[in-house]
Amino acid sequence: MKDILFVDKKCEVCRCFGSYISKKSNSEIIIKDISNLDRKGFSSERMHFCSNNKMFSGHLAIFEVIKNIEELSIIKKTLNILPNFIKVFLYYTISKNRNSLAKLFKIIKPKS
Repeated sequence: MKDILFVDKKCEVCRCFGSYISKKSNSEIIIKDISNLDRKGFSSERMHFCSNNKMFSGHLAIFEVIKNIEELSIIKKTLNILPNFIKVFLYYTISKNRNSLAKLFKIIKPKS
């Protein structure tokens, strides 16, 4: 079974993250919209990653997705040493403010 990353495709930050992961990952990861997630009990406010019939949500999904991407090794190492409550706090802070972050990235993004 192929790995599936469920993201909010209406959110520019989530969509860009999914695109980045699909390009950089060593394994083939299918990116789907969170609305396609048919399992009950999984929040549509979180990112979800399905791999080997295991479902990861929130910060755990991000960690599982990036663990095989070499250029993100510093992020993996940082996440490994942080206490769990800090990882949860960071994830939810970014998640709640993702629309504001998308606007900020549009402002500071250099024009090509």
